[in-house]
Amino acid sequence: MSLQGLANLLKGRTKELRHATVFVCGLAGAGKTTLCHGLIELLPSGSTILRQDWFTRFITQERLARIASARDSGDTIALEREENPFNWHDLGAFFECAERLVRTGGLVLRGAFDQRTGRKDATFSVKLGGSSSLLLCDGIYLLHPLARMYSDQVVFIDIPFETSVERVRGRDGHRASDEYLRFKAGLRRKHDLPYATKWRKDTDIVMRGTSPRVDQAE
Repeated sequence: MSLQGLANLLKGRTKELRHATVFVCGLAGAGKTTLCHGLIELLPSGSTILRQDWFTRFITQERLARIASARDSGDTIALEREENPFNWHDLGAFFECAERLVRTGGLVLRGAFDQRTGRKDATFSVKLGGSSSLLLCDGIYLLHPLARMYSDQVVFIDIPFETSVERVRGRDGHRASDEYLRFKAGLRRKHDLPYATKWRKDTDIVMRGTSPRVDQAE
């Protein structure tokens, strides 16, 4: 399926709504952000993107300190919680902002996480407007039933896990050590891969491909 074909499909499935919310999901490095930016050029004027990454709770150093503290405490439940990337994001705030954006047409996020620098010092102004515009929500952890309550459509980009690992290495290597990237890949294999495997079956559209370009849809 071409990018235009996907855009037409999303517009067709959501034409009865003034503003539709579409979750674009997949493993890290799957091409979610690339797909969203490509779609924005083809969707009705006023469509916009809200990224789950902006709602990351802790910068890398804080995250590692929390994991180390939980490990030193011997509390296996706390360690499991701190190591699970699902818990690294404030999903409650994310869903609240998505709802507010659809309801009011705009919001300003301060102290947001910046993927390029790894710091929580970014400010993002997001606006949603125009007739039949779409809100594209880009994130890994938007597949489970509670998340689905906040979406009108869910797109899942399906790539091999090892491809995901290599793309993340290329994307984040400028600001993270090889040791940390290997550690994070291990956690993602333990937590993210089972999450995606469990819930991908409930998505509306599954895109398959090994490159950022979308190749095929189920």
